[in-house]
Formats: sequence, structure tokens, C-alpha cells
Amino acid sequence: MVAGKVLGEDVPYPDNVGREQVKAFRADFGIGRIFTVDWQVMQIAASGDVIRNERGDIFRHEDGGEISLPVIDRSPSRME
Repeated sequence: MVAGKVLGEDVPYPDNVGREQVKAFRADFGIGRIFTVDWQVMQIAASGDVIRNERGDIFRHEDGGEISLPVIDRSPSRME
């Protein structure tokens, strides 16, 4: 599930704006095809128009390999 007004920031790639761009980026990247991702949200905090999200991203490749990445992001709570 992806909200209609979403901003996908996947460094070092260009931002993806909107549901269709985010879905296309994930598909091109191989998510759901050659690997799955488990986004484990640990904490969420909001202040004004800013949301901070602490999570662990676990990428599982079809060959059994796994990569775990700790993530802390900062996002605007609404898009213009």
C-alpha cells in the first residue's frame, strides 16, 4: 500500500513523487520479483510538519541472501 501523495527518497537515486513513480521504482529495483523487503518500524515521532521514522529495512534475495539496514528518515508530513 502506498498513499497517493507520497515522496520516495531512495538515496542516491532521484526522488519519486506520487504513488505511480514509487511503485515503478520498486518494480524496476526488483522488489517483489527477485527480493522482498521487510520494513520494520521501530519508532515514529512528529513535530509540526515533520515526521521522523526509525526503522530496520531487511532485504531478502531469492537466493537466500539478506541485508539489514538501520534507517532514520525525516519527511514532511504533507506535500504541496
